[in-house]
Amino acid sequence: MTSVCGLITWAGIAYTYIRFYNGCKAQGINRADFPYRAPFQPYATYYALVFICLILFFNTWEVFATDQWDTATFVTSYLPIMENLLFSQMPSSSPLTPPPIQIFPFLYAGARFYYKTSHVALAQMDFWTGSRE
Repeated sequence: MTSVCGLITWAGIAYTYIRFYNGCKAQGINRADFPYRAPFQPYATYYALVFICLILFFNTWEVFATDQWDTATFVTSYLPIMENLLFSQMPSSSPLTPPPIQIFPFLYAGARFYYKTSHVALAQMDFWTGSRE
């Protein structure tokens, strides 16, 4: 479970960098002006984000491929990504039947609603406030 949560964190970091890169590009900020530039960017970030998503999707796929179902492996591997799909086989009259909800997007949307934040447009990103001149 910790590995999956770590990968979700790295996916968030990659997404944040892609937004940062596109914001700089939209505002005409040259990457050459930064004190440090990582090589192969932004392509390395796209590559990382795609492979992180593939790893999360195919994480412990053998649980589905073998005849021996292991609930503990399934729950610890997919719980951070999906809410208890193992309950989806229960009758709908059961009080334990939660809807299959994506946990991470639900928490993200909930935080956006709770803190009343909006998606910042690329042209509106503030790269200068609080920076050293």
